[in-house]
Amino acid sequence: MKKIIFCFLFLTSINLVSQNHVDALRYSYLDYLGTARYSSLSGSFSSLGGDLSSIHQNPAGLGVYRTDEVGFTINSQITTIESEYFNNSFQSEKSSLYIQNMGYVKTIRENENKWNRFSFGLSYNRLKDFNEDLVILGNSNESRITTFLNNSQGVNYEDLNPFSEYLAFSTYLIDTLNETNIYEGALNSSSDDLFHQNIINRSGYMDELSFSMSGAYNDLLFVGFQLGFVGINYQEFNSYKESGFETNDNYEWGSIDEFIYSQNLNVVGGGINYKLGLIMKPVKFVRIGAAYHSKTRFEIEENWESNMATSFTNENMGLISDISPYGFGNYTLKTPSKTIASLALIIAKRGLINIELEKIDYSSSKLEADYYNFLEENSNISNFYRNTTNIRIGAECKFGDLNFRAGLGVYESPFSSNSIELNNEERIVQSFGIGYRANQYFFDCAIINAYEKQEYFMFNGASATELSKSRQSIMFSVGYKF
Repeated sequence: MKKIIFCFLFLTSINLVSQNHVDALRYSYLDYLGTARYSSLSGSFSSLGGDLSSIHQNPAGLGVYRTDEVGFTINSQITTIESEYFNNSFQSEKSSLYIQNMGYVKTIRENENKWNRFSFGLSYNRLKDFNEDLVILGNSNESRITTFLNNSQGVNYEDLNPFSEYLAFSTYLIDTLNETNIYEGALNSSSDDLFHQNIINRSGYMDELSFSMSGAYNDLLFVGFQLGFVGINYQEFNSYKESGFETNDNYEWGSIDEFIYSQNLNVVGGGINYKLGLIMKPVKFVRIGAAYHSKTRFEIEENWESNMATSFTNENMGLISDISPYGFGNYTLKTPSKTIASLALIIAKRGLINIELEKIDYSSSKLEADYYNFLEENSNISNFYRNTTNIRIGAECKFGDLNFRAGLGVYESPFSSNSIELNNEERIVQSFGIGYRANQYFFDCAIINAYEKQEYFMFNGASATELSKSRQSIMFSVGYKF
């Protein structure tokens, strides 16, 4: 049936939302980087304190300071992703350079009081860097046309999703068959060696600006509070191409050569949280730490659009393209709270070992908006994600003015057994570093390697693409105590 292509869609995008369980995990599954010293111990620092980024984990660590301090850290990072789709592999790489951490600490001494020290800190820390490229190439008998076709059946073409199925309809990738809600597709059932190309470019970051305060009671108990302001800036461009189709003489508009479906997403947001912490020194060489991080409440704005281009082998058809309306939305996201317990052993002022456990329940995230109830999306969050326990171990050894450090972090996969992404493995972080202290100055360097495996699905119904993702960071910190 010859279709009628509308010049515009009358308010069809109002009830469509881009937000889903993927967004909830993206803004809660964070990196654990800070100063070079903190990062070289893989973030295992919660019962130690005295570091500009450790106070983002446990604000009681601010009370350990005996002097004022100012510091600055830069991070040079390379993200490598290797994809494997039906035994076809491709490796992509992206590098970035940015400010990881900076801050200032002011300490006030009260020598005549058991609360003998109070400290205040203003600090900035990068929570997550989104910069990465993902390229998937491979051949299979799977087609996204089948997904467009299945999602359209029984839906009047005027009511198709304007960001996906309607674009397939308007570019003749699918078409109505005798009725306005029954469809046929351009795919020939004998097409069993289709070529897929999926290129995803991600960029942006999450950062936190915090104000902290802490007190030391007789140098035996340290308590702290922190108020954090978190920012989100995220962009994603997703281009999917499919080709290698067999001739389809039964399709009214002829055979297709290829089609390209692209999606563009831009996100900005801001959130607020608070943190409570304490550190105890029951004996001289032992420190016990505990911290609680509240949920972060974000107010997020998104805009997105899609476009489709279908190329026909028939010269009379040629290339037909269409673009979606401009989609936009704002919503509230509450990411999980977390608790941290840690234990440190100080070894005769020559070194230290810190061990800590962290609990995060990713299934507790929640999406909210005045115009939409997010019942399905929040149900998916509860079903697809789970409560995790993360372990971090760090050690430092001192030789004169030099400090040698190493750390290991093991982060459980946030995906539950109900998720289709069953084979997502834990994230492993290995770190090494060296520091130099000279009078009031200090210089630190760290090398961090993070590795994890993930699964990615190019579209609903597609087989999993296996991803091996690694990040190598080289960090430099400089600071001054006064």
